[in-house]
Amino acid sequence: MTMGSSSEATFLAHECERPYLPFDPSSSHWADVVPTLQDDGPSPDVLVPIMYDPAYSSAMDLLRTMQPKREFSDRALALTTHLVSLNPSSYTVWAYRADVLLEGQEGGEEKRKKLRRELDWMEELARGNMKSYQVWQHRRMILSALGDPSTELSFIESVLNKDSKNYHTWAYRQWVLAQYGGLPSGSARDKPTHPELWEGEVGYTTKLIDEDVRNNSAWNHRFFVIFGSGRAAAGPKAIGLQSPAGSDAPKDGLLQCAEAEVRYTRSQLSIAPSNAAAWAYLRGVLSHVNQPLTSYDLQPFVRNLGDEVAHALEYRLDIVEEQLLEGREAPEIGMMDQLVEKLVEVDPVRRRWWQARREEIQELTKAPAPAPAPASGA
Repeated sequence: MTMGSSSEATFLAHECERPYLPFDPSSSHWADVVPTLQDDGPSPDVLVPIMYDPAYSSAMDLLRTMQPKREFSDRALALTTHLVSLNPSSYTVWAYRADVLLEGQEGGEEKRKKLRRELDWMEELARGNMKSYQVWQHRRMILSALGDPSTELSFIESVLNKDSKNYHTWAYRQWVLAQYGGLPSGSARDKPTHPELWEGEVGYTTKLIDEDVRNNSAWNHRFFVIFGSGRAAAGPKAIGLQSPAGSDAPKDGLLQCAEAEVRYTRSQLSIAPSNAAAWAYLRGVLSHVNQPLTSYDLQPFVRNLGDEVAHALEYRLDIVEEQLLEGREAPEIGMMDQLVEKLVEVDPVRRRWWQARREEIQELTKAPAPAPAPASGA
C-alpha cells in the first residue's frame, strides 16, 4: 500500500481533531512533545535505511513518545488520523488509535457518539483499503465496543458491490453474523443479541450467484450460512430454504437441507457445467452429511452432463474409487480407461495426474474386498 505525501489529504475523522489537522510538526500543539527518532541501530550496520516520507516520519517520531506515556487525548487521535491517511496498514498506529478511542476519558453517550462517528469515518476508508487486515480489525474492535451491528450488513454489501470476492470483507461479514446473529452451538449465556441478522442471508447468496454463478466467495458464504454455522440442523424452513419434495418422510433437518442444496447446485450446474465453485460446493455438502457421491440420484445427472466436462468426468472417476474403497459394486469400473482417456483429452495439463489416478484405482481392483462391519450388538 502506497503512503501518501501530503498532510492536506488527511480525511478528518472527528471534530475534536480539527485544531491539530492538517498536521504540522512545528505547530505549538506539539511543542511539549520531544520526538523519539526511529532507531535502526548503529549507522555502519544499517545497509538499506528506509527513506520515509518526511510527513510520515515526523509524525511517527511524536507517536513513539506519546504512545508509551498512554496519552489518550484529542491530539493523539488526530495524530493517528494523519498517520493512517499516509499508511493505512500500520498495525502500531491502529493499535494506538483503538486505545485512544476505547480508553479515553469520555464515557456514556459521548463515547458512543465518538464510536459511531469512527464507524462512519471508516466506511470510506474501508472502501479504499479493502485488503488491509488492520482496517477490518479496527472496525471489529470499534463495533464490539459499540455493540450495535444494525447497519453493518448493508455497509458490507456496499463494499462487496465493489469487489464481490474480497476475502477480508467476507470474513468480517461472517464474524458479524456469528458474533451478533449467534450460532446454535453457543451457550445459554451467549444468547444472540441480533438473531434477525441471519434473515435473508441465504437469499443474499442466491442473488450473488445469480449475478455471477462462478462467484466462489458467494458459494463459500452460502456453505457457511447453511452448514458451517450449524443452522442446518433446524431444517430448511427455519433458515430460509425451500423444503425438498417428499420432506414429510422421517428425516432430520440437516439431511433435508443437504437434499435441498444438492438440488439447488444441480440447477446451477445445468447452467454452467464447468463451474468449479459449484462442484466444490456439491462435494462439500455431501462430505458434511457423510453421504456418498452417488446420493440423490447424482450419478445419472453427472453422466448426462456429457463427456466434455472435466469436473463431471472426474466426479464419475471418484465414484468408481469410492465404491471400490467401500467394497460396493462399481458399475462404471469397465469405463475407467475411457474416462481417463477423455480426461486427458479435455484436461491435458493434468495428463500425468489422470494417468496416476487410473493406476491407483487399478490397484484397488486387485486388493481384497474390505471385511463387512460387525453386526450391531455383536
